[in-house]
Amino acid sequence: MKITFLFLLLAVGGSISHPPLQIEPSPRFRPVNPVKHKAPVSPLYRLNDTWIPSTYVVEIKVVLDNAPAGEVPYTARSRVQISFTVKERVNSITLHANLLTGLAFRLTNEAGVDIPLSPYVVDKEVEKHFLHIPLLSGVLEPGVTYKLHAESLASIFRDGRTNALYLSSYLTEFGDTKLIAATQMEAYHLRQLLPCFDEPDLKATFTLDLIYETKYKAIANGETIGQPIPEPGLVGWVRSKFTTTLKMPTYLFAFTIAEYEYVTADAGLFAKPVRVWSTPNHIRDGLGNYSVNLTAKLLSFFDTFFNTTYPMEKVDSATVTHKSSAMENWGLILYRTDLLMYSPLVSLETSKNAIASIVSHEVAHQNFGNLVTCKWWSEIWLNEGFATYLSYMGVDAVAPEFRHGEWQLNDALQPALAYDSGPDSHPLKNSGLTPAEIDSYFSTITYEKGASINRMVEAFLTKETFKKGLIRYLEAKKFLGAEQDDLFVHLQQAAVEDGRVSTFPPGTDVKTILDTWTTQAGHPLVRVSVHSVHGDVLISQERYSDTNSPNLWYVPITVVTQDSPPLPNHVPTLWLSNNQRTTTYDNFPGKWIMLNADATGFYRVLYDAELTLLIQRQLRNDPSKISPLSRTQLLDDYFNLAYKGFINIDTALDLTTYFGQEDSFTVWEVVFNQFRNLYKFMETAEQRDAFTKYFLPKIDRALRRIGLENEELVGADEIFRMKLIDWACSLKHPACLEYAQELYFMWNETRINP
Repeated sequence: MKITFLFLLLAVGGSISHPPLQIEPSPRFRPVNPVKHKAPVSPLYRLNDTWIPSTYVVEIKVVLDNAPAGEVPYTARSRVQISFTVKERVNSITLHANLLTGLAFRLTNEAGVDIPLSPYVVDKEVEKHFLHIPLLSGVLEPGVTYKLHAESLASIFRDGRTNALYLSSYLTEFGDTKLIAATQMEAYHLRQLLPCFDEPDLKATFTLDLIYETKYKAIANGETIGQPIPEPGLVGWVRSKFTTTLKMPTYLFAFTIAEYEYVTADAGLFAKPVRVWSTPNHIRDGLGNYSVNLTAKLLSFFDTFFNTTYPMEKVDSATVTHKSSAMENWGLILYRTDLLMYSPLVSLETSKNAIASIVSHEVAHQNFGNLVTCKWWSEIWLNEGFATYLSYMGVDAVAPEFRHGEWQLNDALQPALAYDSGPDSHPLKNSGLTPAEIDSYFSTITYEKGASINRMVEAFLTKETFKKGLIRYLEAKKFLGAEQDDLFVHLQQAAVEDGRVSTFPPGTDVKTILDTWTTQAGHPLVRVSVHSVHGDVLISQERYSDTNSPNLWYVPITVVTQDSPPLPNHVPTLWLSNNQRTTTYDNFPGKWIMLNADATGFYRVLYDAELTLLIQRQLRNDPSKISPLSRTQLLDDYFNLAYKGFINIDTALDLTTYFGQEDSFTVWEVVFNQFRNLYKFMETAEQRDAFTKYFLPKIDRALRRIGLENEELVGADEIFRMKLIDWACSLKHPACLEYAQELYFMWNETRINP
């Protein structure tokens, strides 16, 4: 079917935007423009493991608006004792400090004897945040534990920054403003609170005392020891002591001070205390009940799945009004308020889904990121790619109504493919060294492409083998830093034991295969075309973008055909190697064939005209013969291929003519996204009328099947219904307009106030 408004797509980009009604708020926030090296960067942006810390004993006086004598409002005065050793003989100490004042240092040896120091020097290359402390004479010797005693004064940021230690606030139900002091140390912000060795691989334990006004409550990584005790000489101030943490990177150091209350998870859900902290009215009204029990269930699920035992004493989660998203700090996970608070009386199902997604992501980090940490930010995908990948598994386990096993294609794979073809793409193993570069690589590539590559590896290894390799990786690297080669070693061992290497391309191993996916940007376009009258097909790979590069991939390819049953697993039928552009596959003439079943591979597929027509006919006759996940990726591929000029847009639209029969929310999601691009660029009534006449009957049939006012729907089905209603209202469907307007009002007026 040809549609009169198709020419408009020439002006439409391939990005995925929000629906007319934003009912799918993204819980993850990342910058989008990686900072490229403009000149060679000194390796001394890293400390190179010369100084190896083991313990931090920290005391912080947090002064908010009410400053005692001798202090300044909105500051934090710190005293820290850092125990460390050195790898080699050195005559100075270099550590990180940024934006600190009042710095003073003292060094002692194991016997407590002072070692004289010269005045500290700030590195001339300011962006390094290095502070050098020369010894007055002599050297530090390997094998000796030294203690560096440091004092400093830090500002509590009030200028919109939400990192280091910063000020947030909330309004009470009576309109009063209450203050919050909150932390965000990832990736390199503890140095803005106190001097430290601020790199992810330099793990150490932390023992913390906090001094603050009596009206507040303090929570931190460690468990509170007893009750707060009055601070001598400071009337109205108290000191809270916290248990010593396990070895952890500096970026996980966290605390918050606020007038908060908490709710505890139901008994029996998890063996250790699980609490959610928020404002008194939120806790009183039960808004933390869903997330606290969800957290406990997820902790239990991941411990069981990975054969681990959550090692900290407790899990606190707390809300912060002013926060971009959430942070997985060990023992104290911090969330933006609307990503943790849920009211069954007023919150929509989309809010519940967003909470499930982000909580699962942060709990997954307790193993991937906290227990095992990337050695350096260049391999942050080992933290974020795994937490994202596992978040879908976690939600499927504890809230299966949201069907995240399917949703991850819309939420991760398809956005990652789109981003990966753009100018800001970068390899999973990035080149970040400077602070600005490090920040920039918290990107769609690191999160969503990382998750999608993990899903692809799970597919070609099988779930059982992948799980075995991950369990061994966690056990071998716990409390340590890791590189991607460490992961590959344990996946390879599991593959050998389970006989999976026989399915690999000859002469390869896990590292050989995955290096082609992690060390270069982009992804393949796989073409499939009829090769002869006998029906066999030619399969080839090329670069979908960045075509000037000669590099290719090891591409796992699964094949389904018109006459074949569904695949029992996603072990590849064949591979294309990184030095092989083409291969052939036997098929029957006049029968359709499809590659990349259920879109487990991270690549796009383009069929020739003959095969595309056969697939289109199958969709019209009986779409159930092609799995929903294959259908959703077929459509996403074809619309994006049209935007890139590989095919005519008519070809992509012809694949939607069967949509009167489509019931899968993950397939509809692609069409919602792509048709939104069409609709927003229409300029005339005739164009909008043509669009409405084509699309509205399909929406109408889908609504009739699912039930316009079906109040029994939950999870993904309810979200799908809301999106159908949203589109129907946008296109002025008379039967649901009034109901949809009521929905809009509820969405806009009753969301949880952060």
